[in-house]
Amino acid sequence: MSNEWISASAPYLAPREHGERDAWSDESAAQGRKGGQQLTYAGPTTAPPHVAPALGIAVGDPTVVRKRIITLDGEPIELTDSYYPSDIALDTALAAPRKIKGGAITLLATLGFTAVQVHEDISARMPTAEERAALQLGAGEPILSLLRVHVASDGRPLQVDAITMPSRDRHLHYSLKKQGWINAGDYPAGTAIPSTEQLKARFEASNATVQKALGLLKKEGLVVGRAGSSVQVREQRRQVMTPGRYSAPAAAGEPYRWIAEAEARGQTGHSKLLEVAEVVPPADVRNALGLGNDERAVLRKQILFLNNEPCELVKSYYPVELARGTALTQKKRIRGGSPTLLAEAGFPPVHTLDRISACIATQEQYEALQLPSDLPVLRTLRVVISRDDRVIEVTEMAKASHLYELQYGH
Repeated sequence: MSNEWISASAPYLAPREHGERDAWSDESAAQGRKGGQQLTYAGPTTAPPHVAPALGIAVGDPTVVRKRIITLDGEPIELTDSYYPSDIALDTALAAPRKIKGGAITLLATLGFTAVQVHEDISARMPTAEERAALQLGAGEPILSLLRVHVASDGRPLQVDAITMPSRDRHLHYSLKKQGWINAGDYPAGTAIPSTEQLKARFEASNATVQKALGLLKKEGLVVGRAGSSVQVREQRRQVMTPGRYSAPAAAGEPYRWIAEAEARGQTGHSKLLEVAEVVPPADVRNALGLGNDERAVLRKQILFLNNEPCELVKSYYPVELARGTALTQKKRIRGGSPTLLAEAGFPPVHTLDRISACIATQEQYEALQLPSDLPVLRTLRVVISRDDRVIEVTEMAKASHLYELQYGH
């Protein structure tokens, strides 16, 4: 049995029918496996810095949380902390230390609160000591961090899920029609981070480990320190990227979507085409394209830049029979980008599937993205589907996890 697990968010966003099991039990059972969860706490708490803005309240304001360890075949695979507005949850089963039949989404619906929109922010980072122990992670193993916000029709947040999961054998699957305590906002820009002794106590680490970590944070540009003064957080946060904005073809006369979206944010975007060739793709790309082990596809490899800094290493693969005789096989830029060319050729993108994972950077990614250390990267495998369910493109994208996170809407 494969250890790989592909997580889809959609089944967890709708209320369950009367008598139905929770979504996790159903999903795992459909794969012939046993899913479970252990409730470690339910009740009042205060809003942490990474959750408060999503709930629309101040840090430290009262809220209700349900903390769970999610298991698969008895092994921990996810930590999920779900937060609720106090005025909705405090006197309900959401604040009680027991399981909720059908899950929290179903209970909220019976109370008259139904989410009509969901936003998810995804990032990759190294785990805290507590997370490493709870998820039984190996040394140097990164995690995926997902913040999911459920929003009502009036714009009010009803639930915020802070989800932590191992990156090994784990992918997030999206259908479209990521230093943790610094990036989460625990320490605002310009404030001093805790002393070495405080950090040693918080993370149960040695002096040498803390000093190495501070050195890495300085290399990554997250903190700055001078002799005789405290180490302070720099004015920098992960930039949120919204993949759905880049999938559609550009309108006639408009630039490549990457460039247009950068300009809309007040930035400068450009791309550098590195390679165009017929190659045998990696196994997951071959599977998505429906190719045999030795069959080839057309590769277009490029680096995308924001404000002249490398942002993303992109490898796009196209079926040979579709690409031959077009500009896809030529080492030159395509006006409006490949989605525009494909649409003009009669293959418009109709549906896009994204699979997201966190991986330690390859040497190629390390050099292309100018990574400061052995950081994980966010890897997205995107499958673009046209009419008649034809796969017209499979793209592998790698971003630096300490600089960017991904946001999806449902």
